[in-house]
Amino acid sequence: MTAPRVDERLLIRVEAGDQGAFRLLVERCDRIVTAMLIDRVGDREEVSDLRQEVFFRVYKGLERLRDKRKFRSWLRGICRNVVREFWAAKSRRHGMLDENVDPEAPAEDEERKSIEFAVQRALETLPARYREILRLRYFAKMSYEEIADSLGLSFMAVDSLIRRAKGRLKEQLTPILEREDLR
Repeated sequence: MTAPRVDERLLIRVEAGDQGAFRLLVERCDRIVTAMLIDRVGDREEVSDLRQEVFFRVYKGLERLRDKRKFRSWLRGICRNVVREFWAAKSRRHGMLDENVDPEAPAEDEERKSIEFAVQRALETLPARYREILRLRYFAKMSYEEIADSLGLSFMAVDSLIRRAKGRLKEQLTPILEREDLR
């Protein structure tokens, strides 16, 4: 059974008051939501709070979802809105000291952060389709079958997209790492 059909059945059960069905829906969509949030926010600590906000909004807004077949698109829209609001709030607080910065962090931690930043920069240069598929595979740790099911693609299409995306990422990442002397 495909992802949209399973989602539709779970949504019908949620509307009937089945809390267990909502938990299953959250479990099914958690990796996709997490990958999207990591892609747009980057900070894993922030992502945890934003994830909760996304699923809270999903639960509160389910009655407004008219076409259950479009649940995943609707969910992605909620993620985009939560991220937009997050960045707006963060820009309003701009200028405040970041209390998470440790001025005496070890050099290894700085190098790891530099590499992570370089990967994030390289990912941002990729087309959205490539970014999404790499995030689902490597950040959300989804299998090819899960990605195919959630995006409505064949296994072969997922394999092809991942190969092309990795090739493009390597092209983008190599000069960045060389410039930053991180290779």
